[in-house]
Amino acid sequence: MEKVSKKDAQKWLADVPAAYTFKCSDGCEIKNMPELAKALESMRADVFRFHSEDKRSDFGIWIADIIGDSELASELMTSRTREQAAEAVSTRVAQLVKKAAKVRVS
Repeated sequence: MEKVSKKDAQKWLADVPAAYTFKCSDGCEIKNMPELAKALESMRADVFRFHSEDKRSDFGIWIADIIGDSELASELMTSRTREQAAEAVSTRVAQLVKKAAKVRVS
């Protein structure tokens, strides 16, 4: 994992502005990375395919352009199954939560 600051971890986990939520083809709206992780766990196969078939990678593009996490975006660009994508996002969220919660001791 690339070095991520506590500030970036907190920012990447936070809700995006309403105008930038991810709108799934089934009507589900996702406003942050933890919600994406949860959505991918139970997403129907046709919905995942719609957002990731061929050269399309809507999840990776949203993570790169809106959230700003290029490392996760790269993983999502190469994820070919819903399970791979869900695992990548869940793992990254866990890493960021740990980083965001770290308290500096003087």
